Amino acid sequence: MFVSIDWLSFTVAMESEQSVMAFSIWEKVGQAMQAQFPLAKRAFVDGYEWTPRMGRAPYNAATQRNDKGVMAFAHQRISNALFEVGGIGLDALGSLEAELAVMSEVQSRLTRIDIACDIFTETRPDEFAQQRSNEKFKSWSETVSESGHTVYVGSKTSDRYARVYRYNPPHPRSDFLRVEHVLKAEQAKLAVESIEENGLESFVAMLGNTFGWAHADWQPSEDTEEAVAAWRPERRRGKTVAWMYGTVFPALYKLMLEGAITATDVHDWFRQKDIDIFPF
Repeated sequence: MFVSIDWLSFTVAMESEQSVMAFSIWEKVGQAMQAQFPLAKRAFVDGYEWTPRMGRAPYNAATQRNDKGVMAFAHQRISNALFEVGGIGLDALGSLEAELAVMSEVQSRLTRIDIACDIFTETRPDEFAQQRSNEKFKSWSETVSESGHTVYVGSKTSDRYARVYRYNPPHPRSDFLRVEHVLKAEQAKLAVESIEENGLESFVAMLGNTFGWAHADWQPSEDTEEAVAAWRPERRRGKTVAWMYGTVFPALYKLMLEGAITATDVHDWFRQKDIDIFPF
């Protein structure tokens, strides 16, 4: 079983300026990245050719590294830029140590990390995913296409889920079953801490326990009974979060239904406080 970090995304804090045009924003992004994450800038940006691409909401500008290893998104009136680094971009770093160095630098702004496990087997994704020792992740979805077969375990909108898939021939990876664990927001930040403390192989074994993989093909190189703990807000903040969901959000929803306010009103209020409520 070959284990790798296959995806990394993080944001860079920006000063939102209405006067900055989209075509010149990348100079601003580069300056902000150099100030905040110089190692990541050298690893992912410097020395590469880039091509403009179509933006993706809420960003109106995008650019892609020509080797397709990194995509960047920005908006002149949004207080962050988003960087998405795929397997090609991470492989270019050359080692897990180099990947960890960059992840440690951007940890405070990390939005997602994917841990991939490639297994040489003929097992179908549904066969593998159905054999689990727990039902913690009840959500299940499946996609079958001409290119391959994918099973999702857990909700794709949650802060952690897994996708199990394999490509159909003649794809060069059709002999492998891939198990990808997607960790977002605080779960991604905690993942970096755990990998630094315990090692990637141990963290993968913990992920296996979390999702309950019980198929015979799941053979992590490390043996542990630990699972990856779910992130929880501090107790003091937990009461505030409960109040938000129990009182504030329902009140906002009622006001929207009555036409007293709109979602744009809420967004604009946060923007006045220099808080972007749609960072991804």
